[in-house]
Amino acid sequence: MRTTAFLVLFTFTLTAFSQTGFISGDVKLAYWKLEGKSEVVIVLHGGPGVEHTYLRPEFDRLSEVADVIYYDQRGCGKSDQGRLTYYYWDHMADLKRVIEQHGKGKKVFLASSSWGSMLALMYAYNHPEDIKGLILSGLVGWMGREWKQLLNYKSDFLDNHPEYKGPKVAIREMEETRIRREVDASGKESEYKEDILKKVNHYYGYSTDQAMSSLRTGPKFDSLASIDIPTLIYNGTQPCNYFRHVNEYAKIIPNSVLIHIKGSCHDPWFSNPEAFFEIANDFVKNRKRTLRKLRKEGKVVKRG
Repeated sequence: MRTTAFLVLFTFTLTAFSQTGFISGDVKLAYWKLEGKSEVVIVLHGGPGVEHTYLRPEFDRLSEVADVIYYDQRGCGKSDQGRLTYYYWDHMADLKRVIEQHGKGKKVFLASSSWGSMLALMYAYNHPEDIKGLILSGLVGWMGREWKQLLNYKSDFLDNHPEYKGPKVAIREMEETRIRREVDASGKESEYKEDILKKVNHYYGYSTDQAMSSLRTGPKFDSLASIDIPTLIYNGTQPCNYFRHVNEYAKIIPNSVLIHIKGSCHDPWFSNPEAFFEIANDFVKNRKRTLRKLRKEGKVVKRG
């Protein structure tokens, strides 16, 4: 009986985490699809420079209400590196391909963490016609300055360094430190702490500077007021350097609600997934009704 139960669990895990295929194009993007309902949620991982796996299985809960699409961004995980162009507009073009393949002509939800939330906002600003709703977590300070050119990563670097292949630099130590801080803040048991720390063994990526620096060519912060898309903005309650930025996003994006998850910091989806996804799933099922219900509680909604 125990052997049978193990085989069933193993088969389910293998199926759930097996790669579904590739998004075709100049840079092939590996993707994973969880079948759900008629809505489509595309998950944008953080970094830039990690792969999608650290978000699982927590974000899998969105499959209760929608088809969920994970993909490794260019240069990450099982996706191609391409010509080492990691500017935010390259990532937006990649996301456009993902949406076109899986949205099939209808609007989709973007669910995101950290850098992924910056990418989601930039995409929503430029292509609001594709987006039905935003679920944003781990936002950092907006970098858009409308610069006309970048001050680093000049194109001649690649021409002069043909041997440069975008080495996948391990960022395990940095992520272990952050996750330990997150777990300590959430008060999770030590067994869970050790289990989640194993996830960072899969955290590999390239330098984040190129993608992040390119955000400075984007629109200024005030321009985000034009994003009239239903939006959930998640924040935590623990002392955290990110907090002061998140409140500003909630003020500038007109159709948004700010949700504080008790005991969390940069990753409330990890610290308290129950509270996080209870709201997120309701939002995907009926975004307008969920926002109305949340707004009755005030400008800042607290959970956990």
